[in-house]
Amino acid sequence: MPPLDEIKQRILSHYEVHDTPLLLSNFGKMLRVESIWPIEGETRSLLEVIEGCSPDFSVIRDPNARAFAVVVPQGKEEIANRAIAIRGNIAFLEALPRPVLLSFVVDIPSHKNVYLQTSPVFKYHISDEAPEFQSIIIDHEYRKPGYFIERIRDLDDEKISSLSNSIRQWVSRHSLTLDIFYRKDNREEKANSALSDTKTQSNKISLSVKTTALERLFAAQPDDIASRMVVPVDIAVKLSKMH
Repeated sequence: MPPLDEIKQRILSHYEVHDTPLLLSNFGKMLRVESIWPIEGETRSLLEVIEGCSPDFSVIRDPNARAFAVVVPQGKEEIANRAIAIRGNIAFLEALPRPVLLSFVVDIPSHKNVYLQTSPVFKYHISDEAPEFQSIIIDHEYRKPGYFIERIRDLDDEKISSLSNSIRQWVSRHSLTLDIFYRKDNREEKANSALSDTKTQSNKISLSVKTTALERLFAAQPDDIASRMVVPVDIAVKLSKMH
């Protein structure tokens, strides 16, 4: 079989078995291992060769990360588009301050609401009524209680899309802009916020997701000490990354 036909067959074979994207980088490595690529006398790159087979085959690239390129046969474009969308949602969620994420997923009693402080230091609060300082309710229809977000990438694609869409819709509903969460370096916020004022009846922090060493440090202190405790930024940042 001519090398070009071998390349086409490998693409078709992948999608006959898998519904996951065939990355150009991985495909090139596979072809090299099988001595199908490079083709003797071919001066074009593998990308150019595949694009030359249009419309039967194409390479769809992430506009925000051109190195992420998916090889697809005609009719499988949605697999590539979905993978690119998920990458974008992951990047969006991972860039948000953690208290913002937690405000959408933390479990709460049915008679309580979650309010998010929308200016640094970002915090969420669980209460019967809105706190006095600037905060906005996280409407129940946008919350995804119980989602585990220790690592965004550990969520399945459906949950990633659902959470991402809910946050964007909430921002739009309350006439906010996403850039409020990205101004400046959030290191100081992470260092001093302890992520939430959520408390149990014993006035200790209680989250349905894993806590960091920083949260546990604050939770272990009596309220009067915790409210006055100051942790150096460099130490607090390290503690906020420890679980």
